[in-house]
Amino acid sequence: MTRLVLTSRENWQHMTHAYRTDLENLPPMWFRRFVMAEVGGLPDGTPVYPSFIERVHVRETVLIPDRPLVRFWDFGLRPPACLWAQQDDPRRLYVHHEWLPFEVPEIQFIE
Repeated sequence: MTRLVLTSRENWQHMTHAYRTDLENLPPMWFRRFVMAEVGGLPDGTPVYPSFIERVHVRETVLIPDRPLVRFWDFGLRPPACLWAQQDDPRRLYVHHEWLPFEVPEIQFIE
C-alpha cells in the first residue's frame, strides 16, 4: 500500500498571496486537513454526508454468509476509521462494524 500526501504547498506558487495568507490563518484542525493533507476533523461536528439521518441509515446488520467481508480504511475528513462491510444483491452496502480509535495514535491504528 502506498499513501501519497500532496499538501497545498505543492501548488503554492499558483496561489495569490491573499489566498495563501487565508490558508495560513485557518484554525489548526482545518490547517492540518486542508493545507497539510493530513487527517483532521471538521470543527463544527457536521456529518460529511449531509443527507445522513441516523434513524434511516443506522440499523442492526447480519453477516451475509455467501458474500465477501471487506475491510475499508478511511483517512478522510474525520479521524481515521476502519470499517468491515458487505454488499447485498441490490448493491446496498452494509457496514457491520466501524472502529474509530480516538485514543490510539494513527501509526498504531494502522499497525
